[in-house]
Amino acid sequence: MTIQVINDFERLEEYGWQLVWSDEFNAESLNETLWTGINASVSGGNLVLSAPPGESASIQSVENLTYGRLEARVKAAGSDHVSAFKLAPAMDAYAGQNVLSLLETRAGLAMAGAHYGLGLTGGVRMSAELVETLVTEFHSYAVEWGADEIRWYIDGDHVHTLDTLHTWGYALDGTDVLVDNEGPFNQAMHVLLSVAAPAGVESATLMVDQLKVWACDPSVESRVDACASGEKTRISKLASNRIESVGDVFTDLYVGGYYDLATGAKLADLQPLTWHYDNADPQQLTLTPSIALDVDTVTLEGARGMVLDVNNTLGTATLDISTDSSELIGKDLALVFDLYIDSANTAATAFSVGMRSNSTHGAQVELELAGMVRDTWATYRISTDQLLANPISINGEPAPLDLRQVTSLMTLEIEGSAHMQLDNIRLSCINSEGCVQFPLRLQASVPKADPIRYEAENFIDSQGAGVQDTSDEGGGQNVAFVSAGDYLVYSIEAPGIGPYSIDYRVASAGGSDGFTVSIDGEEVDRQTVPDTGDWQNWTNLTSAEFELALGVYTLKIEFIDGDQNINWFELQPPITQICVEAEDFDDQSGISLEDTLDTEPCIAGGAGGGENIGYIDVGDFVEYSISVPSDGNYLIEYRIASEQDSEFELSVGGVMLDARSFEGSGGWQEWTSRSAVIPLTAGEQMMRLDFVGGSVSGAININWIRLTRQ
Repeated sequence: MTIQVINDFERLEEYGWQLVWSDEFNAESLNETLWTGINASVSGGNLVLSAPPGESASIQSVENLTYGRLEARVKAAGSDHVSAFKLAPAMDAYAGQNVLSLLETRAGLAMAGAHYGLGLTGGVRMSAELVETLVTEFHSYAVEWGADEIRWYIDGDHVHTLDTLHTWGYALDGTDVLVDNEGPFNQAMHVLLSVAAPAGVESATLMVDQLKVWACDPSVESRVDACASGEKTRISKLASNRIESVGDVFTDLYVGGYYDLATGAKLADLQPLTWHYDNADPQQLTLTPSIALDVDTVTLEGARGMVLDVNNTLGTATLDISTDSSELIGKDLALVFDLYIDSANTAATAFSVGMRSNSTHGAQVELELAGMVRDTWATYRISTDQLLANPISINGEPAPLDLRQVTSLMTLEIEGSAHMQLDNIRLSCINSEGCVQFPLRLQASVPKADPIRYEAENFIDSQGAGVQDTSDEGGGQNVAFVSAGDYLVYSIEAPGIGPYSIDYRVASAGGSDGFTVSIDGEEVDRQTVPDTGDWQNWTNLTSAEFELALGVYTLKIEFIDGDQNINWFELQPPITQICVEAEDFDDQSGISLEDTLDTEPCIAGGAGGGENIGYIDVGDFVEYSISVPSDGNYLIEYRIASEQDSEFELSVGGVMLDARSFEGSGGWQEWTSRSAVIPLTAGEQMMRLDFVGGSVSGAININWIRLTRQ
């Protein structure tokens, strides 16, 4: 056989997942033993949820599940509509919103993740490439829900992991928040799909091709923890091993300036928004006064220290503390600040404080200036309830604040002359971390090799097909005038071993039963061509993945039916090599860097030099996040140097795959390569080296590690 399948972990069942129930939506109507629904129908082998303007459409599973795997192929309504594919509690034992979203779209955002606690969300924003095709293509969305860990997958790629130590549920006892660190994802959930269309817009449609539910039997494969079908990534510091505590918390906006803790140097007036989950990704705040407003910092005597000094000489002036669009969260949320009004230099007639969602939506609360304390510091608290009750007006219509998309955390307006000072500007709430939702990570783009295009008219053999000029982008000709039984033959070349797929550029006026594709006589794909509206209205179809080894093959397209045109097809090859520069670690203990004299590049044609890791002792370790393109065996090459013998162990996803003993190379910059073959599973994984010993201390230098699919 020339089509080679190398990895023995090809099916979910081999990881321990056992299918419980599924729906292919091939019946004439919705299966009422599985679903209850509103504005839901079945057509053409798909579930169709159609929401008229101002209405919604949804289905909910009859059966509940507690832990397991859920997956569906969904064509969404688009990121500008409100739609969801999620697991939601059957009878929620906790307050708030507690759901596992496999797909969620609203207000231009498309995400997958968990909602829990007092407004917290942990997940990923979907990539721009995915958002572009949400409406036009079916994508696979899956979640693996366990008691200790929850994993999300999009189109088979592992995109996010959440440790349930980081999640918590709560109940309210009067005004008290009662926290349960075991919740909220420890209860029965049902499957829910929904879509809504705002009034005044076109109807919204969400389609589902198939949906499956599995249960985990961890005894099936002892090497795989919790039936994880993609090797686990390192649990991010969003989920360190800790138990959440909930209480009064503050998110600082201005508290006397922002300083470097090490040097004491002032970095900025405003605090950046930071989260201890991800201190490497601060969100900067910007202080923006209107043109006539004079804003400076002054240092007062005593404990007060540095404050914002605000002077307005005439007219209406504004002061904004703005940021990227942010979601405000927590219970009893409020804007709190200290204010000093200089009575001798203040004749203002109005003073108000608010927030903005964007330039056209917001809220403004007017304070009774006449009754405000003068010539002494006073603390003011503006609750979000007050803000929501006082929307700004645009063209006479209310334009309320949206707490999910706040762009100005404080908007101060002064009418008339005034001299004021501000200090301790904060957001106050009850929560576990802060009053602003930490930014969701962007879904990592899966690296892809450049596709290999074959023009349809460049066949080496054919029967019955003709060609014509095409109006498709790029021009040239397309294959046309085909009938059932016609075929096209091509010679294709696979540049390496691994999983391949094929994209086809097709058009049809009326649709067609399509074609089959075989490689060296073995069928690898079968496609139905949709009605594209015209013989020159082109669309793309994509095959399932199939394995090829390095070599030249004969590909044959056989037409099941006529009524279809093909302009080209592209062979999408796998990435077959991963290069890891040793200094680009994600985590380490005891590792140092030094300039290297090694001239051997990790990537062929690349440059040598750079840095290597060194000064390593027994007990040290280093970790790297790697994206493995496909399942299979990989040649791993270590570029090493040492004056002495050394030993280390290599593990991927927590499983030790290689234990190496190295003889010294004769010097700390005398470089050599050592290799082994290890099995790897596709997906984002954590590769770790543990240094365990040697003739003296286990010391060794490493310049790079290269993995090549075999």
